[in-house]
Amino acid sequence: MHNIIAIPIIMAIALKTMPNFAIVGTSMLALIVFIVGGFVEVITYSPMLGTSGTYLGFITGNLVNLKVPCAVNAREQAGVKHGSKEGEIISTVSVATSTIVTTVIIALGIRYNIV
Repeated sequence: MHNIIAIPIIMAIALKTMPNFAIVGTSMLALIVFIVGGFVEVITYSPMLGTSGTYLGFITGNLVNLKVPCAVNAREQAGVKHGSKEGEIISTVSVATSTIVTTVIIALGIRYNIV
C-alpha cells in the first residue's frame, strides 16, 4: 500500500509539481457516495445470497442483474426457507452456476467474434 502512495509523491517532488489539493479534496467528497453505496450493498444482498454466495457474488460482480435474481429464484424453485443452511447452499450453487455460465458465454463470444 505504501508504494501506491509513495510513488506519486516521489514523482511530484522530482518533477517539482504538486496537485491542487482543493480539487483533490472536492473530488474525494464525491467518492463518499460510492463508499456508502458499497456498505449498503453488502447489508442488502448478504441476507439474500448467504455468506458464500455474497463472497462469490462480490468477487465476480453483476449482482443486481444476475446473481441476486438467480439466487432468489433458485431458492424459491427449491422450496427452501430464507436464511436456512439449505437456502445458503442453494444460493451459493446458483451464484457459482451463473458465474460459470456467464464466463462460458463471454468465452464463446470472444472465440467466435460475436459482438
